[in-house]
Amino acid sequence: MLSEDIKNKIDKMIDDIILEESKHSFSSTQINILDEKLKSKILNLGSLIKDEDLYNEEGYGRDLVPHITVKYGIHTSDIKEIKNVMKSFNKKEIKFSLKEISKFENELYDVVIIKVDSEDLTELNKLINDNIENTTTYPVYTPHITLAYVRKGIVYKGIIWKL
Repeated sequence: MLSEDIKNKIDKMIDDIILEESKHSFSSTQINILDEKLKSKILNLGSLIKDEDLYNEEGYGRDLVPHITVKYGIHTSDIKEIKNVMKSFNKKEIKFSLKEISKFENELYDVVIIKVDSEDLTELNKLINDNIENTTTYPVYTPHITLAYVRKGIVYKGIIWKL
């Protein structure tokens, strides 16, 4: 569990909404982890995953920019459209807590993640989902931080999450 100090001081978590146009056919919004101590701990967890276990297609492997995806599947890459929707989200900070290490399974690879619990993120996801054209590829929003994309079937139960 995060200490109250870290929870309350994830300073300016919305470092502006970042639209990511990368290996995917859609854009996404994310909140970057800006707290250096937390970011370092997340990156250290990712480094515990063996290189030979990584899914090494271009654009995959370890995630080196710790963040929480808010909404994947956005059709626009116009940051102004996203910011206009964000104006109705009346919170100066987003509160969240980090939970256990888990994984998502995919046909080609698995994704090692840290589960995140946050009513604020769920509310923000719904706001974007309801107001911006998108394709919902994942019907249930599961806030998380990706540590790495690994080869199919690799299990990482040995990583212990401690702050």
